[in-house]
Amino acid sequence: MKKHLILIVVLTVAMLCVLPVTTLAVTANGTCGDEVNWALDDSGVLTISGTGAMTNFISSIPWEGYKSYIQKVVVEDGVTHIGNYAFYNFSNLTAVELADSVTSIGEKVFEGCTLLSDLSLGNGLKSIDERAFYTCKGLVSLSLPVSLTEINKSAFYNCSNLKEVTYAGTLAQWSNITIGSYNDRLYKANITCTDTPAPEDSIFTYELDMRTVTITITGLSPEVSGTITIPTTLSGISVTAIAESAFEGRTDITEVMISDGVATIGNNAFSDCSA
Repeated sequence: MKKHLILIVVLTVAMLCVLPVTTLAVTANGTCGDEVNWALDDSGVLTISGTGAMTNFISSIPWEGYKSYIQKVVVEDGVTHIGNYAFYNFSNLTAVELADSVTSIGEKVFEGCTLLSDLSLGNGLKSIDERAFYTCKGLVSLSLPVSLTEINKSAFYNCSNLKEVTYAGTLAQWSNITIGSYNDRLYKANITCTDTPAPEDSIFTYELDMRTVTITITGLSPEVSGTITIPTTLSGISVTAIAESAFEGRTDITEVMISDGVATIGNNAFSDCSA
């Protein structure tokens, strides 16, 4: 009996020793470009690898049949372009990781990926095409690389929960990025550049317009009266506008000196002032 028990123990240990180390099995794979391949593992991670650009799709996306299963996309170093429509309406996709080799994201690539919340864009990205992240409501924060030169029309349209945008370049570099129409969600977010100044202690209230990287005066401290001078700059950034109704009803203002840099004065900016 004792020998029998020992034999069972020895056999059990032997079986455990020969069990393979746990690995993620490949569920499906194929090609998605001249020298680009894809592989989907059993944890729902789709990996794109190889060299060069992915195919631009309209239909017949290779992994379409696994749409509900794919939760994460990893694009490895060597791939340069994410093809049009590649992950269009992949509603269970939550994370995307792009290598630094990726320079462009095609049209509607992640449109409708409403659960996408973890987005890592590579440091070599230059262009984001139309509607690339359209209605990606899971995005709360976004980091953009200094290499970026173009964000096309509606790229971030209806990303209604986007609150924070961190740009890896300066304000001057941000102003050189071509940003297409219908990307208001970007501007409604708090955009921070490497040299974004801290708010200046000023008698004026003001807003930094990231469309033009200029400042608009929106009001005046209630403790200030008499003669006021609109400054040329605030926090080192040019003051170019006075907002609508900025000083409306301020009967305690007697004189306003406006600098030459102010190009726009909103309606009723000085309505009902005594000056």
